[in-house]
Amino acid sequence: MSIRTVGNQYQADFMKSGVRHRKGFDTEVEAVAWEAEMKRRIALNLSLQDIVEGTKQGKTLSDLLDVVFSNVWQGMEQEQNCLYEIKKLNEYFGDVSARTLQTTHMDDYVTHLKRLGYKPATLNRKLGMLKQALKYGHDRGWVDALPKIPRFATNNERLIFWSVEEEEKIVDAMDTLDAKLHNTQKDFLFFKHFLFWSIDTGMRPSESRRLKANQIRFDPNRECYIADIKASQSKTGTKGARSIPLTTRAYTAFEYAQKHNKTSPWEFWEKGQCRRHWDMLKDFLNNEDPEFVFYIARHTCASRMVQRGVPITVVKDWMGHSKIETTMIYAKLAPDGLMVGLEALEQ
Repeated sequence: MSIRTVGNQYQADFMKSGVRHRKGFDTEVEAVAWEAEMKRRIALNLSLQDIVEGTKQGKTLSDLLDVVFSNVWQGMEQEQNCLYEIKKLNEYFGDVSARTLQTTHMDDYVTHLKRLGYKPATLNRKLGMLKQALKYGHDRGWVDALPKIPRFATNNERLIFWSVEEEEKIVDAMDTLDAKLHNTQKDFLFFKHFLFWSIDTGMRPSESRRLKANQIRFDPNRECYIADIKASQSKTGTKGARSIPLTTRAYTAFEYAQKHNKTSPWEFWEKGQCRRHWDMLKDFLNNEDPEFVFYIARHTCASRMVQRGVPITVVKDWMGHSKIETTMIYAKLAPDGLMVGLEALEQ
């Protein structure tokens, strides 16, 4: 490496891997600083691309998120949720360079999320996505040092589900909104049936959206309808195939949904459509809790089964959990096991 005067400029140049790089500066100080940065990156085996091309700040966080979405998240089950989180990250961080992000930035972001009322599990999900993006950038030389991102314990977190009374309140609100908005683009009667379906099957919204009508069949031995759910891929791994018996309410909801789409009855409730209806419901109920989300319908299904004495292993299979540890978060809701044992021995 060397710095020399060329005309009215100071030129720095260096050779790496048989390729010579030159760059001119107005002052000697700038040339020396550029040369020092080159030496640092070569010593640490970091990418030289952005500084050689003259873009000192490199990729912005927004650029990095776009690249990760295109190469990793697009096409996954959580694609729409990733787009929503990218939007929120861009709103908070703006055009900040991914290379300049430090642990203090992460601390400030966590404080921001906590002020919005997010609980540990949601914080971990949001921060985990950001961490994955920064790791992707670090592996490619776009981020020099990974900032520390905390992970919060969730073992003692409040398990959120709806009681029968809370469900009735939500349904009453949906009926009121349906009456007010009956001839608009909002369809709360259909949304109510989607809620019934989700509570009584425990299916993930994404699983319901992919469900085809030919996956519903009548089982003469069990004398009920069955939903055959196919295995799917997600960021958290493979979610196993399973067959769920349908309650009378769930099958009635399915029949209603078929009036809208004969082959893909729940396809209408894509992420954005579901979120828009749910946000209107939250406003109507004056509920500002960020943890009050439609996905609670799935938690409610598992919680009610455990509360009513269904064995944990059966709940695991019904919900499609890949690990029993996931199902065990509901175990504290189970009836007193010792008393069940006493009743069995007293018979």
